[in-house]
Amino acid sequence: MGLAVEARGICAGYGDGDVLRGLDLDLRPGELLGVLGPNGSGKSTLVRALTDVIPLRQGHVAIAGRSLQDYSRRELARTVAVVPQWRDELFHFTVFETVLMGRTPYLGRLQREGVRDRAVVEDCLRAADATHLAGRFVTDLSGGEQQRVQIARALAQDTDILLLDEPTTHLDINHQIDIFELLMRLRDQRGLAVLCVLHDLNLAAEYCDRVVLVREGRAVCTGGPREAIAAPVLREVYGLDLPVVTDEVTGRPRVLVRRRGAHPLRKAVPH
Repeated sequence: MGLAVEARGICAGYGDGDVLRGLDLDLRPGELLGVLGPNGSGKSTLVRALTDVIPLRQGHVAIAGRSLQDYSRRELARTVAVVPQWRDELFHFTVFETVLMGRTPYLGRLQREGVRDRAVVEDCLRAADATHLAGRFVTDLSGGEQQRVQIARALAQDTDILLLDEPTTHLDINHQIDIFELLMRLRDQRGLAVLCVLHDLNLAAEYCDRVVLVREGRAVCTGGPREAIAAPVLREVYGLDLPVVTDEVTGRPRVLVRRRGAHPLRKAVPH
């Protein structure tokens, strides 16, 4: 089975500067791949470059074995679905109407949605555990509910590849876990290839099959969580000495965050 996404030596950016500087990346069918790195390292730019939102200046991207440049916009939307970063500009549509917008790549000009399109939406709402929200307005939803709706909308595109740009931003830990449990189910039940940009090292360690650590537009390390989320790699990527331990239950790495110059906790002094 070929790669879902293959990027080789890609360079892309804005204005006169490159943000991505020769980055390589593979996304395999049926895997959850995490992309991590400091702010400004090129993670969001990577998602845009993989979907031709910004053009490549160098390098090559193949989607499902076919050059990115050979896809029309409609064909690409039927192959890759994107959940962008959190957006505050929500419009006054119901959840069902919002998810139905994901069927646009399958409709002709002025063509209205049909019975199959509505059936797909209902299936995607079930997959995202959002059926109970169908009649509500998206403006009335919590952050976690809105993210479920955006994922359902992406699923309605009926693609084999799903790219998410920081889907847990602004969400509490309960909703963060819910989103990653959902992504795992989609990977397992639908065989989706899922690429997720995120900041939380421990969420990546717990849920991702592989991770890519990015710094200054280049992939510093790619591998399983135990290989990539390791103290020497984190030092190179983030410039910090972060202790990494092994979770006794899962065997996966855990990153400990300590304040600079931390010392053992002092006992309270009675007054």
